[in-house]
Amino acid sequence: MTTESSSVLAKRRQGRGLCAPDGKKSRVSAVSDPWFPVTRNEADLEAQARKACSGCPVKAECAELALREEAELPPDWIQGIYGGLAPHQRIAAIQARRGAAR
Repeated sequence: MTTESSSVLAKRRQGRGLCAPDGKKSRVSAVSDPWFPVTRNEADLEAQARKACSGCPVKAECAELALREEAELPPDWIQGIYGGLAPHQRIAAIQARRGAAR
């Protein structure tokens, strides 16, 4: 976990992330979006998360930002791949943080 502000993390993700919509780094095609796979299978989601975010220079910052932004969301609203983590992995991390805070 970092102490940097969420706005700093968001700017970093937007500017340097593989998913950044600058046209150079993004691996999104007209056929599929690797950050929002259609599968619900947890093992497949984890594999897709590792693949989609492999080599991203801001993967850790992206994961931290997602955990912060999703902390108060209902679990069924948490979707997509962020920071190399599938939705169920982020839900577990959020729950672990809540438990550690008690």
